[in-house]
Amino acid sequence: MNLGLYGALAVVSYAALFPMTRWLRFLGVIDVPNARSSHTAAVVRGGGVIMVLVVTLVVATNADAGLRGVGTPLITLAAVSFWDDLRSLAAGWRLVVQVGVAGLTLLTLGFCQQASGTLGAISIVILLVWIVGYTNAFNFMDGINGLAAGQAVLTGVGTALLAHNAGMGYDHPAVILALTVSATAVGFFPHNFPRPRVFMGDVGSASLGFLLAVAAALAIRDGGWWCALYLGVLHGNFVLDTTVTLLRRAARGERWYSAHREHFYQRLTRAGWSHAKVTTCEMGIQAVNILVLSLTVRSTSVAKVAVALGVLSTWTVFFALADRHFERSRGLV
Repeated sequence: MNLGLYGALAVVSYAALFPMTRWLRFLGVIDVPNARSSHTAAVVRGGGVIMVLVVTLVVATNADAGLRGVGTPLITLAAVSFWDDLRSLAAGWRLVVQVGVAGLTLLTLGFCQQASGTLGAISIVILLVWIVGYTNAFNFMDGINGLAAGQAVLTGVGTALLAHNAGMGYDHPAVILALTVSATAVGFFPHNFPRPRVFMGDVGSASLGFLLAVAAALAIRDGGWWCALYLGVLHGNFVLDTTVTLLRRAARGERWYSAHREHFYQRLTRAGWSHAKVTTCEMGIQAVNILVLSLTVRSTSVAKVAVALGVLSTWTVFFALADRHFERSRGLV
C-alpha cells in the first residue's frame, strides 16, 4: 500500500461519516449516558460501520486470495456487533460468534492447514485466544474520546513497520491489513476527538480489534519469534489494562464481563483528567514505543528482550501512576 492510497482511504472514511452519522441519528442509534458511562451527553453510535465497509472493500479487491477470505468473517462479526449496538446481545452469544469468526479466519488464511502435531494444535489455540481476546480488549477500551481510534491509527502503522522490517513487502497481507485499519481510523478520529460527533460503537471497536489481531497473526506467521515478541508488546497498553482490570474484578467476585468504569483510563477521567489528556498521553507513549521498537529490530536477541521488557515497563508505570492519582482523588492515600 502506498501513501496515496492510505490518504485516499482516510479521506473516504472521513467524508462518508457525515451522511452515515445523519442516517444513524435518523434510525435512533444513540448512546444515552448512564451511571457507568464516561460521557455526559447523548451521542450517535455505530460510526464504525463506515470503517468496516472500507476495509471490506480493500480486502475484497486484493489479489491475495487468503486476505480476501477475511471479508466474510469481518462482515459476520460486524453484523452481530452492530445488532448489539441496536438491541444488546448477551455476552455468551457474542463470544460464540467471536470464536466462530476467529476459527473461520484461521482456516481461511491457511493457519489450520499449516499446523501439524501437538505444537501445531497448541499454536492454533493460542491464536484463537489471541484474536478473540484482543477483539474484546479493544471493545472494552473504547470508552473515552479518541482512545480506540488513536490506538488503531498508531498500532496499525506500528504493525506495518515491524512487518516490513521483518522482511515483508508493502504488498504483504499483514502490511495491507494493518495500514488499511490505520487509514480508516485516521478518517474516523476527527469525528470522535476531542469532542465526539459520533461513537464507533461495538461494530467499530470489535471489528478493529479483530482486524489488528489478524494482522499481527499474519506478521508473526512470516516474521519469526522476535516479531511475535515485538507485536505482543506493541499491544501492551490495551492488553495489560484489560487483563489487570478484569482480574481485579474477578478477584472481588464481580461479574468481569459487565459494564463498569474500572479501567485505568477510566480511573484517570474519574479523577479529573479530561478525555483529551488521557488519550493524548496514551497516544504519546504508544508513538514513542513504536519508534523504539522500529529502531531496534536489527539488534541482538538479548537486546530485543530488554527492549520488549522496557516497553511493558512504561505501561506498567503509567498504570501504577493512574491508580495512585485515582486513589489520591478519592482520599484513599
